[in-house]
Amino acid sequence: MKRLSWLLVLVMVLLASSFVAAEPRVVDMEFRNAPVVDVFQILGELAGKNVLVDPSVSGQLSFYLQDLPVTEALDLVAKTTGYGYRIVGNTLVVATETRLSQEFSTTGSSFVPVNHVTVQDVQRLLTVVSPNVRVYGDERLNLVVLYGTDDQLLQARDTIRQYDQPQHSLPPSPEIEAQQFERYTLALEYANGERLTSQLNQIYPDREIRWMEEGRVIQAKVSEREIGEIRQWLQERDLPEFNIRGIVAQQDSMMVLVEHEEVTDRMRVGSTLIGWTLTAVEDRLVTFEKDGRSFTATMGR
Repeated sequence: MKRLSWLLVLVMVLLASSFVAAEPRVVDMEFRNAPVVDVFQILGELAGKNVLVDPSVSGQLSFYLQDLPVTEALDLVAKTTGYGYRIVGNTLVVATETRLSQEFSTTGSSFVPVNHVTVQDVQRLLTVVSPNVRVYGDERLNLVVLYGTDDQLLQARDTIRQYDQPQHSLPPSPEIEAQQFERYTLALEYANGERLTSQLNQIYPDREIRWMEEGRVIQAKVSEREIGEIRQWLQERDLPEFNIRGIVAQQDSMMVLVEHEEVTDRMRVGSTLIGWTLTAVEDRLVTFEKDGRSFTATMGR
């Protein structure tokens, strides 16, 4: 009878354990300048996973988490640090997104015909915009062949679709349009001008485009049509580097930690940083506006 009682107790304990294991693990955690590798190790162990951290993962992290499931805490730490992870069987693998894409993403191919630009133009553009996509071209068939992950192929095809328009066609001949070229000066406020100039030279290889560090301006000798395209292209990229270091929700208000030039500011909706006003926070996406322009920054950007 005594043995039966012990067996009943043991069965009840095992059943209780199985119910607990089935429930999502909710944790309260606080770290101050803890190695990122250790943070992922602890979260993986709490999730019941083996943990494999790539040597590329480094840095320190400080945070406090309360009443969060382990999986949500893992997502939050991944977005905050900029690293990604994959669950492979019963193992949590942590690395950079590039490394994970190379090792754990399926590579596919896509055939894209072009109509208004040359195959060489598309290859030069994708070298800048989608460097991880392998690009091959058949000039005889006006066909571009792409190799990459599904996400990379989607981005590359969308880039080609936007670029392969009649207005991007090469000029009929240099002699005809040479008379129409003018020299323009375009000032940059935030972006890396040397990098953007290099990209513009890839897109317009037959034009004279130079970066002038003194004065932070781009000088371009191009046609009137091309300068309109370049102005719009630069406006979309001349944005401040706002890094979102944290988002804190408190009842009906939100506070965002924004780092700019190695200085972190606490901001709320309506706050302004170097002229940019924080206008919305939704699903860890933070929107800034200035003079009719807007852009969205996300955790880890």
